[in-house]
Amino acid sequence: SALKFKERDLLEGTFTFWRNPDQKVFQINKLWDLRNRKYLGIRYDSRKGVYDWDLHMKLHERGAVVINNQEYLRWREQGFAFEVREGVYDVPNKTLASGLLVNHKGEKVAARGFWGDIVTSPFIAFGIETEEKSLLKTANGIHVKTAQNISHYNITALFHELVTREKYSPMEQPSQATLCEIFEEEPTKVETANDPHNTKNKSTDNPEEQHDVMKEKVQAEVQENKLMGDKMS
Repeated sequence: SALKFKERDLLEGTFTFWRNPDQKVFQINKLWDLRNRKYLGIRYDSRKGVYDWDLHMKLHERGAVVINNQEYLRWREQGFAFEVREGVYDVPNKTLASGLLVNHKGEKVAARGFWGDIVTSPFIAFGIETEEKSLLKTANGIHVKTAQNISHYNITALFHELVTREKYSPMEQPSQATLCEIFEEEPTKVETANDPHNTKNKSTDNPEEQHDVMKEKVQAEVQENKLMGDKMS
């Protein structure tokens, strides 16, 4: 390996940290809250108003109008950006942890925490523009789809085109099924008179019953021919 011993030790320490099942080694909820408190200062108690201001006066003014209030406020408050399934998101993503030298009582101390973005949001990477114009439709001035929907489509299209080298085109939604009422026609009087034993609607797999059905059909035909002969005479 071309890695130095120090670099190998750092990699080994990182992998060991990722494999550690103890969730207390990286309590992302507390770290996220500490970042918010540090960033907002005295505005922390009115942080939801700050979130709304940042969304409308910073992101929306710069063209990211597809990001709605609900998903942005959820991310600013809890750090949840993409909820692709129903479930409990209680396992921290340790790959977001990083080290930093901080001042503590006049000394430089190494600290592990979350030092990533807590203001802009990850939606701007793949969630505000798309080639699929149906995802940008609006109703009464409000976007029908969210930044999460657009991000999901763009990421899917990206990997599809990397693998197949063909333009991604989602499958068309099947047309909605329609219900229609079916009426069962009753036999007419003429059919009933010509077939008094209703032998046309009888069907069975039993040989004996099949013989009886055929016998009834023959008798019905004989009776019908007899009636026709009487009428002609």
